[in-house]
Amino acid sequence: AAEAAVQADPRDVRAWRELAAATEAAGRSEAALEATVEALERDPFDVDTNIALLGLAPSAGRSDLVAEAHARLDTLLAPDSPRWDDVDALHEG
Repeated sequence: AAEAAVQADPRDVRAWRELAAATEAAGRSEAALEATVEALERDPFDVDTNIALLGLAPSAGRSDLVAEAHARLDTLLAPDSPRWDDVDALHEG
């Protein structure tokens, strides 16, 4: 089902995340890593996907991906980063 969803709409980040979860559950960690990277290419600032990458990349020896995910999460989760309600307030003003 997850592969069909990706084929139906390759731009769908959620479909890529579901494919990553399904392949990881099936013990196919390399395929899960590839699907996670695909999801991040579509939405590099998705917190859940970056966290998933931190779980998959080390076992594949991909310290480069770990560093990228840490950098993105540091930016996203920084105390001074804008929150969605702050962005909404800017558009209301």
